[in-house]
Amino acid sequence: MKKRPDLSLLPLFTMLFASTGLSAQTLCDSVIVGPVHYSATDPNTIEIGAFTTTSDCIGYPSFVLYNDQGDTLAKETVNFFCLSFGPWPGIHALDVFPGANLGNGPQLLTLELYSGFGDTLVCSWALMVDLCPPDSCVYAQLTFTDWHDQLVQGQVYWFLEDHLSATVGSGVFELDGVNRNAEDSVCIAPGTDYTLWVSPFTPIDVSDSINLAVSSNQGITGLINYFQNDNVPSDMVFDWYEACVEIQNAVAAHDQPWIQAFHDGRHLVVRALGFGLQEVELYDMHGRLLLREQPTSVPLRIATDGLSSGIHVLVARNKEGERMTRRVHIPQ
Repeated sequence: MKKRPDLSLLPLFTMLFASTGLSAQTLCDSVIVGPVHYSATDPNTIEIGAFTTTSDCIGYPSFVLYNDQGDTLAKETVNFFCLSFGPWPGIHALDVFPGANLGNGPQLLTLELYSGFGDTLVCSWALMVDLCPPDSCVYAQLTFTDWHDQLVQGQVYWFLEDHLSATVGSGVFELDGVNRNAEDSVCIAPGTDYTLWVSPFTPIDVSDSINLAVSSNQGITGLINYFQNDNVPSDMVFDWYEACVEIQNAVAAHDQPWIQAFHDGRHLVVRALGFGLQEVELYDMHGRLLLREQPTSVPLRIATDGLSSGIHVLVARNKEGERMTRRVHIPQ
């Protein structure tokens, strides 16, 4: 299981405290992150909607999703020049990591945003995520695009049929003569061999191509899930996945290494499973090293008398030099 990269202390603390409202994190405050969920068109992809409320370009952005032990769950390949400018989000597709245990209920995950093809950590959020909401259908955005130089105004009727050729959805694309895209939405139950088609009686001259697309999320997407360029767009066949699917490469949670820290009186007790403790360090939220210990017994007991109260970062290393981090709270 791949861990977070071995970052220096400054990026480490930027990562852990980006969502605490510190004045240095004004750029992160402008980034709006939407729901985290499975893609409706690919069971091995996690989708995240995100945009910035300022004109600052976060160049070549990519997201990485971690569990509370620092294990990589999903990672995005760069697909945008800048993070999308609001109010419409860009839809970021993260590939599920081999061996990832994604779970099937509400869980606290860490989402990190990088820029420069993954070279620079920009922001980090602790998110309560439920990848398996109890929905009976998943909303799709339907987009009809007119690529002609002379745009027209009118209505284009669309129809959605299931594998038995029964109509399960229909609607109208309203062309306003100003914008190239006309959009509509429909909630689709999980299934295979859906067919989306539009009426051939349209106000558009079909001598040139027009575009019909289905996307699993509302917003700008770097890669439209299904599209068809045709003089008469019709018979677009696709499969539709439920909001939560069984990831085939998932492994049991107890097989993953983890580190635990809890209070026992005036001591902080640290122990790990599947991760041999070689050295433990404790930092305050300003990045100052408060103590460094090499455990001689398990679990390790750290006296908290004399330590400043508040949020601290515990860094544990094993003999191979790998490390795990977690936030701990030192009471007054």
